[in-house]
Amino acid sequence: MDQQINPQVNKSAQGSKNIWAIIALAVIVIIIVGGGVYWWQKTTEEKPTEESTPEPVDETANWKSYRNEGLGFEIRYPGDILQLDEKEATLSHTLSSFHKYSLQDGSDLGLAKDITVVFRKETGECEDMEKSLKDIALPFEFGNVRGLKYETGAEGEGVVYYCVRDNENRSIFLIERWFLSEAYAIELQKQEDYISSKGQEEIFNQILSTLKFIE
Repeated sequence: MDQQINPQVNKSAQGSKNIWAIIALAVIVIIIVGGGVYWWQKTTEEKPTEESTPEPVDETANWKSYRNEGLGFEIRYPGDILQLDEKEATLSHTLSSFHKYSLQDGSDLGLAKDITVVFRKETGECEDMEKSLKDIALPFEFGNVRGLKYETGAEGEGVVYYCVRDNENRSIFLIERWFLSEAYAIELQKQEDYISSKGQEEIFNQILSTLKFIE
Protein backbone atom coordinates (compact mmCIF):
# COMPACT_ATOMS: atom_id res chain seq x y z
CA MET A 1 0.00 0.00 0.00
CA ASP A 2 1.35 3.34 -0.95
CA GLN A 3 2.23 5.67 1.97
CA GLN A 4 0.10 8.77 1.84
CA ILE A 5 1.72 12.12 2.66
CA ASN A 6 -0.29 14.28 4.99
CA PRO A 7 -0.68 17.67 3.31
CA GLN A 8 -1.02 19.31 6.72
CA VAL A 9 2.47 18.16 7.66
CA ASN A 10 3.94 19.60 4.46
CA LYS A 11 2.26 22.90 5.06
CA SER A 12 3.54 23.01 8.62
CA ALA A 13 7.10 22.26 7.56
CA GLN A 14 6.96 24.83 4.80
CA GLY A 15 5.60 27.37 7.23
CA SER A 16 8.45 26.71 9.67
CA LYS A 17 11.00 27.19 6.89
CA ASN A 18 9.38 30.49 5.96
CA ILE A 19 9.43 31.72 9.55
CA TRP A 20 13.13 30.88 9.94
CA ALA A 21 13.89 32.55 6.64
CA ILE A 22 12.08 35.68 7.78
CA ILE A 23 13.90 35.62 11.13
CA ALA A 24 17.26 35.17 9.39
CA LEU A 25 16.47 38.00 7.01
CA ALA A 26 15.43 40.23 9.91
CA VAL A 27 18.67 39.45 11.75
CA ILE A 28 20.69 40.31 8.65
CA VAL A 29 18.76 43.55 8.23
CA ILE A 30 19.26 44.42 11.90
CA ILE A 31 23.01 43.75 11.61
CA ILE A 32 23.30 45.83 8.46
CA VAL A 33 21.23 48.69 9.84
CA GLY A 34 22.95 48.57 13.22
CA GLY A 35 26.39 48.51 11.61
CA GLY A 36 25.41 51.40 9.38
CA VAL A 37 24.18 53.45 12.31
CA TYR A 38 27.34 52.68 14.28
CA TRP A 39 29.56 53.65 11.33
CA TRP A 40 27.58 56.86 10.80
CA GLN A 41 27.89 57.79 14.47
CA LYS A 42 31.66 57.20 14.43
CA THR A 43 32.21 59.19 11.27
CA THR A 44 30.00 62.07 12.35
CA GLU A 45 31.33 62.36 15.88
CA GLU A 46 31.84 65.98 16.77
CA LYS A 47 35.46 66.76 16.16
CA PRO A 48 37.17 69.45 18.17
CA THR A 49 36.97 72.56 16.03
CA GLU A 50 40.07 74.63 15.67
CA GLU A 51 39.40 78.08 16.98
CA SER A 52 40.31 80.56 14.32
CA THR A 53 42.64 83.26 15.55
CA PRO A 54 41.08 86.67 14.88
CA GLU A 55 43.12 89.03 12.79
CA PRO A 56 44.81 91.65 14.98
CA VAL A 57 43.10 95.01 14.67
CA ASP A 58 45.36 97.97 14.01
CA GLU A 59 43.81 100.64 16.19
CA THR A 60 46.20 103.23 14.80
CA ALA A 61 45.17 102.71 11.17
CA ASN A 62 42.84 105.73 11.13
CA TRP A 63 45.06 107.98 13.23
CA LYS A 64 46.63 111.14 11.87
CA SER A 65 50.21 111.11 10.63
CA TYR A 66 52.92 113.51 11.74
CA ARG A 67 56.24 113.73 9.94
CA ASN A 68 59.11 115.87 11.19
CA GLU A 69 61.92 116.21 8.67
CA GLY A 70 64.11 118.22 11.04
CA LEU A 71 64.13 115.60 13.77
CA GLY A 72 64.00 112.74 11.27
CA PHE A 73 60.95 110.81 12.43
CA GLU A 74 57.28 110.15 11.76
CA ILE A 75 54.46 108.81 13.91
CA ARG A 76 50.70 108.33 14.00
CA TYR A 77 48.57 109.78 16.79
CA PRO A 78 44.85 110.02 17.74
CA GLY A 79 43.90 113.44 16.45
CA ASP A 80 40.56 113.34 18.22
CA ILE A 81 42.34 113.10 21.59
CA LEU A 82 45.72 114.80 21.32
CA GLN A 83 46.60 118.22 19.93
CA LEU A 84 49.74 118.60 17.83
CA ASP A 85 52.15 121.50 18.16
CA GLU A 86 54.33 121.08 15.09
CA LYS A 87 56.71 123.87 16.06
CA GLU A 88 57.51 122.25 19.40
CA ALA A 89 57.15 118.64 18.14
CA THR A 90 54.71 118.05 20.97
CA LEU A 91 51.44 116.18 21.50
CA SER A 92 49.20 116.99 24.44
CA HIS A 93 45.73 116.70 25.90
CA THR A 94 44.38 119.78 27.69
CA LEU A 95 41.59 119.42 30.23
CA SER A 96 38.58 121.62 29.61
CA SER A 97 38.02 122.94 33.14
CA PHE A 98 40.76 121.71 35.49
CA HIS A 99 43.51 124.21 36.36
CA LYS A 100 46.98 123.75 37.76
CA TYR A 101 48.28 126.06 40.47
CA SER A 102 51.81 126.96 41.42
CA LEU A 103 53.15 125.11 44.44
CA GLN A 104 55.20 128.17 45.34
CA ASP A 105 52.70 131.02 45.34
CA GLY A 106 49.40 129.36 44.42
CA SER A 107 49.06 131.32 41.19
CA ASP A 108 46.87 129.93 38.43
CA LEU A 109 49.01 128.21 35.79
CA GLY A 110 46.11 127.74 33.40
CA LEU A 111 44.31 124.64 32.18
CA ALA A 112 46.13 121.45 33.04
CA LYS A 113 47.45 118.88 30.58
CA ASP A 114 47.12 115.30 31.77
CA ILE A 115 49.50 113.99 29.10
CA THR A 116 52.18 115.71 27.05
CA VAL A 117 54.56 113.96 24.69
CA VAL A 118 57.73 115.72 23.54
CA PHE A 119 60.01 114.43 20.77
CA ARG A 120 63.69 115.48 20.82
CA LYS A 121 67.02 114.47 19.41
CA GLU A 122 69.35 112.87 21.90
CA THR A 123 72.08 115.36 22.74
CA GLY A 124 73.63 113.77 25.81
CA GLU A 125 70.72 113.64 28.28
CA CYS A 126 70.37 109.88 27.92
CA GLU A 127 74.04 109.34 28.63
CA ASP A 128 73.69 111.45 31.78
CA MET A 129 70.61 109.49 32.89
CA GLU A 130 72.38 106.19 32.31
CA LYS A 131 74.83 107.30 34.99
CA SER A 132 72.65 109.24 37.44
CA LEU A 133 69.40 107.25 37.13
CA LYS A 134 70.72 103.79 36.32
CA ASP A 135 69.01 102.29 39.40
CA ILE A 136 65.54 103.11 38.04
CA ALA A 137 66.21 102.29 34.38
CA LEU A 138 63.69 99.90 32.79
CA PRO A 139 63.85 98.39 29.30
CA PHE A 140 60.99 98.98 26.85
CA GLU A 141 60.16 97.65 23.40
CA PHE A 142 57.24 98.42 21.12
CA GLY A 143 57.46 97.08 17.59
CA ASN A 144 60.90 97.99 16.28
CA VAL A 145 61.39 100.68 18.92
CA ARG A 146 63.36 99.78 22.03
CA GLY A 147 65.55 101.34 24.68
CA LEU A 148 65.57 102.36 28.35
CA LYS A 149 63.09 104.51 30.24
CA TYR A 150 63.41 106.51 33.44
CA GLU A 151 60.43 107.75 35.48
CA THR A 152 60.75 110.68 37.85
CA GLY A 153 58.20 112.78 39.72
CA ALA A 154 56.21 113.12 42.90
CA GLU A 155 52.71 113.87 44.20
CA GLY A 156 50.90 112.70 41.12
CA GLU A 157 52.87 114.44 38.39
CA GLY A 158 56.12 113.73 36.66
CA VAL A 159 57.82 112.64 33.48
CA VAL A 160 59.03 109.42 31.92
CA TYR A 161 62.10 109.71 29.69
CA TYR A 162 62.32 107.19 26.86
CA CYS A 163 65.83 106.85 25.46
CA VAL A 164 65.48 105.08 22.10
CA ARG A 165 68.46 102.96 21.07
CA ASP A 166 69.71 101.75 17.71
CA ASN A 167 70.96 98.28 16.75
CA GLU A 168 74.36 99.13 18.17
CA ASN A 169 72.75 99.95 21.53
CA ARG A 170 73.44 103.68 21.24
CA SER A 171 70.86 106.21 22.42
CA ILE A 172 69.73 108.14 19.33
CA PHE A 173 66.42 109.74 20.26
CA LEU A 174 64.66 111.06 23.35
CA ILE A 175 60.92 111.13 24.05
CA GLU A 176 59.40 112.69 27.15
CA ARG A 177 55.98 111.67 28.47
CA TRP A 178 54.72 114.16 31.04
CA PHE A 179 51.76 112.99 33.09
CA LEU A 180 49.20 113.84 35.75
CA SER A 181 48.03 110.81 37.69
CA GLU A 182 44.97 110.28 39.87
CA ALA A 183 47.13 111.01 42.93
CA TYR A 184 47.56 114.62 41.88
CA ALA A 185 44.15 115.75 43.17
CA ILE A 186 40.81 114.25 44.10
CA GLU A 187 39.06 116.72 41.81
CA LEU A 188 41.14 115.57 38.86
CA GLN A 189 39.49 112.16 38.87
CA LYS A 190 36.07 113.80 38.64
CA GLN A 191 36.87 115.50 35.33
CA GLU A 192 34.91 113.85 32.54
CA ASP A 193 37.68 114.43 30.00
CA TYR A 194 40.53 113.27 32.24
CA ILE A 195 42.52 110.39 30.75
CA SER A 196 43.42 107.88 33.44
CA SER A 197 47.04 106.96 34.09
CA LYS A 198 46.45 103.61 32.44
CA GLY A 199 44.80 105.25 29.46
CA GLN A 200 47.64 107.74 29.09
CA GLU A 201 50.21 104.96 29.02
CA GLU A 202 48.21 102.87 26.55
CA ILE A 203 47.87 105.80 24.13
CA PHE A 204 51.56 106.60 24.41
CA ASN A 205 52.61 102.99 23.86
CA GLN A 206 50.50 102.82 20.72
CA ILE A 207 52.04 106.05 19.43
CA LEU A 208 55.51 104.75 20.20
CA SER A 209 54.81 101.54 18.27
CA THR A 210 54.25 103.64 15.11
CA LEU A 211 57.53 105.56 15.41
CA LYS A 212 59.72 105.40 12.31
CA PHE A 213 62.96 107.15 11.61
CA ILE A 214 63.42 108.78 8.22
CA GLU A 215 66.54 109.75 6.32
